[in-house]
Amino acid sequence: MMMLEEMKVMEEKIEEKFYNYEIKKEYLESLNNEILENVVGYLLRNTAKTEKTEGKDLYDMTLEEIESVLYSLKPSSEKAAYSNTLKISDYIDWAFDQGYRKSNITPLSLVDKTEWSKKFVAHYTRMFFTREEILDMCDALHNYVDKAVLLATFEGIGGKGYKELLNLRVKDIEEDVDQIFLTVYESENESRKIEISSKLANFLRAADTEDTYVSGNGEAIVSKASYSKYEDSEYVFKKSRRGKQSTELNNFYVLRKFTFFKDFFGMTYLRAKDIRASGMMYLANELAEETETLTREDLHKIGKHYKTPMTNSPTGKHYRNLYVIREVLDVPEFEEMYGYKLKYQ
Repeated sequence: MMMLEEMKVMEEKIEEKFYNYEIKKEYLESLNNEILENVVGYLLRNTAKTEKTEGKDLYDMTLEEIESVLYSLKPSSEKAAYSNTLKISDYIDWAFDQGYRKSNITPLSLVDKTEWSKKFVAHYTRMFFTREEILDMCDALHNYVDKAVLLATFEGIGGKGYKELLNLRVKDIEEDVDQIFLTVYESENESRKIEISSKLANFLRAADTEDTYVSGNGEAIVSKASYSKYEDSEYVFKKSRRGKQSTELNNFYVLRKFTFFKDFFGMTYLRAKDIRASGMMYLANELAEETETLTREDLHKIGKHYKTPMTNSPTGKHYRNLYVIREVLDVPEFEEMYGYKLKYQ
């Protein structure tokens, strides 16, 4: 009974993210491909805000209204803008075939999508994200290793040369009542224990058992996607058997992941350091939400979790540099995402 109730709650949470959920669900299921469902579902969740503003589904919109949707997606490249246009066009065509669209003309059939879509490119820097946005991005990713890299970075796992990420092992996850802890290693002699979410723990476990990597997120799965088997390893992130032979992964593994994320999500400025900063902002909001104020103790909690720099005083005392933490948090984007400006005690 409890499992059925949990599934119902999950379904309701998913439903809230879409406009006209039942139709969107029907369309996604018609794709008959889990990978495409995730990719297109990510897009349709992001169109919901404009659909709610207009009070109508994508399939009933005019060309001008569809333009508003495409501008709202803020793609940072022509490739991403064109991909958004094609996906929305496919959805509208499907709705027309099902008899949902009232007009007998589909607006996007009247334009040259390649040229027309170029105007939607957003020439600005999108750098920071809420946890909900990160989880939506994870939902759109097919491979669990990709989901795990993105969420682990957001939750504060990194280290010099990304060693904490590269040294992750499932056996270092510990569950204690309603908390989950992970011991991360920057080296054999340097480790720390941090609390992680159940979502990240699940991603890490799934990534550890994943035996094949699907390239390009499988979006071109029918014709162009390639598959790579992993080498055996005790670590969550493993070398591909197709890759160059070496004893272990290095920081370029993580850098390549973020190059892929930039391309896939159409976000030119998607960087590991900014995902980490986004996580710090999320934790700050969790700590300050009721009073909109952070104490020195709160700042130390953030610094310890994200392993921010320590510094030495003239007397030789080793202490956490709280100024560095405030520099990350005191940006206009925090107020835009969470609706208030942080205060400090």
